[in-house]
Amino acid sequence: MPHPCRFFPQVISGPIVVFLFVLFSAVPGQTGTFPFLAEATADRVNVRAGQNQNFERLCQLEKGEEVIALEQSFGWYKIQLPIRVPVYVSDKYVGRLDNIYGEILVDRVNVRAATGTQATIVGQLKKGDRVRVLARREGWYTIEPPPQVFGWVAQEFVKFKSADTAAYRPRPVPATAGSPQPGEETPVSPVPSSGSSTAKIVSVTGYLRANSSAGDSGISYKLVVSDRPAYDVQGLKPMLDDFVRYMVTIEGTLITEPGSPFSRPGINVSKIQLVL
Repeated sequence: MPHPCRFFPQVISGPIVVFLFVLFSAVPGQTGTFPFLAEATADRVNVRAGQNQNFERLCQLEKGEEVIALEQSFGWYKIQLPIRVPVYVSDKYVGRLDNIYGEILVDRVNVRAATGTQATIVGQLKKGDRVRVLARREGWYTIEPPPQVFGWVAQEFVKFKSADTAAYRPRPVPATAGSPQPGEETPVSPVPSSGSSTAKIVSVTGYLRANSSAGDSGISYKLVVSDRPAYDVQGLKPMLDDFVRYMVTIEGTLITEPGSPFSRPGINVSKIQLVL
């Protein structure tokens, strides 16, 4: 009589094949590939900074709101973060370009779900990436989420809508989006245009260089941002000499008055700090 164990593979081989087929044929929606266009199936669907409920909530989706799903992990979809959701980056790694935009000064700059180094990293930026600055808070810029920033949503609360991600229609950004709550964030002071008679307190990060064209103006330093001179710098020589050739964050009064000694927007330095 044959040993009963000899029949064991024949008994279970069918179910195993079926199980594996179901496992590996399970695909997102109807496409089988990422990315795809999905939509929320309920109101107040949480988008989180990671693939479980312990991560920070970044925003909530309303029923029917569209998102672009990029990959799947443990029952969660990684999605392109909606443009209306603010994220945060340390201001010491951002050089202001104008009233709206900043440029990342070094590689591998973390974008976080909230201010502080304990907040979850939701993406990284490289040197030269541009960001849209919304507000500033205690050493952090609130920025519009760049394409390199992502969130996560539980798979059960979204469904496949289309394989055509070009058809994505983002929810309109409310007029108050990015506005600080009272007592929390303060709007970033605009960088005045040339010819303005205003003087504002600013904080700018860049490389301090000796100004070879100082001439009779006495302006012996310049701040280089994104490989170009962006500001003339004026301050105590014994203080500034120690920081020449280094990346620094300068705080001071921005001067763009007509007839000033500055050949470009100037800063009267009140504080300077080395960026490590």
